[in-house]
Amino acid sequence: MFRRRFSSVSQGRNPQGVHAWLVGSGIASLTSAVHLMKDAQVPPSQIHILETHSYPGGGVDSTGDPGKGYVIHAGRQPNFNDPCMEELLSSVPSSTGTERTLLDEIKEFNELEAPQEDATTHVLVQGQYGPEELEMGKSSMTHKERMDLLMFMLEGEKALNSKSVKDCFGESFFQSKFWCIWAATFAFQPWHSAIEFRRYLRKYLHDTQSLNNMKMLGWTRFSQYESLIMPIAHFLEEQGVDFRFHCRVTDLKMSTPTTVTELTMMQNGTEKIVTIDPNDVVIVTLGSISSGSTLGSNSKAPAPMSMGSEDSFGVEWSIWSQLAMQSPNFGNPTRFSSRIPESSLETFTVTLRDPEFLDRLLKLTKERPGTGGLLILKDSNWAMSLSIPHQPMFSDQPPDVQVFWGYSLFPERIGNFVRKPMFSCTGQEIMSELLQHLRFPTDSILKNSVTVPCFMPHLTAQMLTRHHGDRPEVVPRTNNVAVIGQYVEIPEDTTFTIEYSVRGAQMAVQHMMGLVAEPKKRQKHYLAEFLEALV
Repeated sequence: MFRRRFSSVSQGRNPQGVHAWLVGSGIASLTSAVHLMKDAQVPPSQIHILETHSYPGGGVDSTGDPGKGYVIHAGRQPNFNDPCMEELLSSVPSSTGTERTLLDEIKEFNELEAPQEDATTHVLVQGQYGPEELEMGKSSMTHKERMDLLMFMLEGEKALNSKSVKDCFGESFFQSKFWCIWAATFAFQPWHSAIEFRRYLRKYLHDTQSLNNMKMLGWTRFSQYESLIMPIAHFLEEQGVDFRFHCRVTDLKMSTPTTVTELTMMQNGTEKIVTIDPNDVVIVTLGSISSGSTLGSNSKAPAPMSMGSEDSFGVEWSIWSQLAMQSPNFGNPTRFSSRIPESSLETFTVTLRDPEFLDRLLKLTKERPGTGGLLILKDSNWAMSLSIPHQPMFSDQPPDVQVFWGYSLFPERIGNFVRKPMFSCTGQEIMSELLQHLRFPTDSILKNSVTVPCFMPHLTAQMLTRHHGDRPEVVPRTNNVAVIGQYVEIPEDTTFTIEYSVRGAQMAVQHMMGLVAEPKKRQKHYLAEFLEALV
């Protein structure tokens, strides 16, 4: 039997008298619930998770079947060596029901499925006789560009306020191999935030040669939804946490700009109003990378998003807007939600019923599924990249079926072979474009594959240019409300990662409950490695 160890609560709220209301059920809310139990000793029955859909997960979601095709909406691989991730996963029991934790289960799986030592990012270009791999040794930046990058990293964030990456570098920088790998790995665009780019450089540049190396990151046994979200949600339900699905929060009333007094929700068509005591806690997930997403099919392109509809933004955006109207301390959601041409990407999931594609890819990359890094097609007009995960990706995936996913940075452009924008293409047309880039036979592979495209209008919204104050602090000078997710401000940390949501949730619980211990910080060691990387 797994036993939880609780730490003592410092001077702060009395946990026995606290009701915690968590808006959203993504990884940030689930993490908040775990730490409210583990660290703050709030009784599980007094933790309420309010979710619009019929399932938990937020932006981390996976669906589908072998016939119609599986769907992975988005998948930035988490870093299981991050101290906040380790603390969360070591607090949740393994799904096997033994004395082990979820962290033990993940580490054991990665030891058994150890990737190759040299497995890293592959950049393919069109050669005379087929796709050829680009050498990864040098960055192809000029001496001036390297010095510009060094000076950029040493720049203070105040000087970069509201600037984009392209405001800080010349056009040739964006043609370098360095930018090609960096953009594909982290979904960066030239118009994205210079502040965020600087943070990513300072955090990851020393690992440039091993970016996407699965030996550094690690895999989960199945999709992140099945291997992370579901075990955590199941654990919380077992402990007695109150999950309320089909529950849309429509209003948060504040008596002052610092205190929530009333929460209004629609649950299964019935309006309910909850009085919030000053001793209670409200933790709200801001924004969503998956809101407004539209799925296509093998024979149909994703439907255009209906701007202004209820589903185009979702409760995470509407509640944030309401909070921002009541106090400027809650930031500026419009800065991130209204610039869809700058924040949209298209992903696609391919379900294979024949091994031919992966057999050919193995000959090309010399890496079996789940052991290699990202595969980047440098000459693709759509800027296509592929991730080939460990198989099976889903627990109900038949042994003769394989699944991989990919994404494109420029779905609005005309394809190299399929002469139309990617977001106007069916799944089969997207797969045809990919196969022709790789010079794989199209007829036999298309006949045995199903490709499901997904247009995601807000996928990189958190990386858009911003002013100071556009992202609120986790506790924005309030008494009983905290905000979490990808759009809060955590100094020096990088958004668009699962670890960011986890760290923010730990900070929210620590501040709201008056706990002594703060979330552990990742050790900084960027300057020496940065200088070495430029030599």
